[in-house]
Amino acid sequence: MPKTATVHVRVDEQIKEDAVRVLDALGISVSEAITMYFKQVALKNGIPFELTADRKPVTNLEKVSGFKQEDLRKVLDVLPDSVDELWVFGSAVTQYCRPDSDLDVCVIGDSITKEDRKTLAHAPRYGMDLINTTHPEFDRESLEKGSIFNEIKNKGLLVYKKGLGLVNGEV
Repeated sequence: MPKTATVHVRVDEQIKEDAVRVLDALGISVSEAITMYFKQVALKNGIPFELTADRKPVTNLEKVSGFKQEDLRKVLDVLPDSVDELWVFGSAVTQYCRPDSDLDVCVIGDSITKEDRKTLAHAPRYGMDLINTTHPEFDRESLEKGSIFNEIKNKGLLVYKKGLGLVNGEV
């Protein structure tokens, strides 16, 4: 589709610089970012993110897309004692999450059983991709660029840690 419309916007110089720095790191131009924003407004028939009044998330659970928080709560409700950490990754921690997106979860524990995995997998109402691993494997593989565990550690959210419960920020 040819691009024929022009948009002129005045913004604070510092906001623009901060945004351009982030967009550059993502490999996205300002024009592409604005086009993505407009497409999401049209697709969602509204602003494509939650507008709130000065309320910051209390826990990482609240940073997960609103579309997936209920499913994640169901998983947390049946979390076996064998799970030491629970990470959420993929679309549920991005602005691209949709109501029909699956929930991507990684659980870490050295004694997670097949029965534990089955209990977790049946908790959410929509599909869930469940990865489980041990601490040594997660620690080792998360150092390997391109590995799923590296993506989880660097782009995912640690939501639960045994002994702490729900996590706020990084631990």
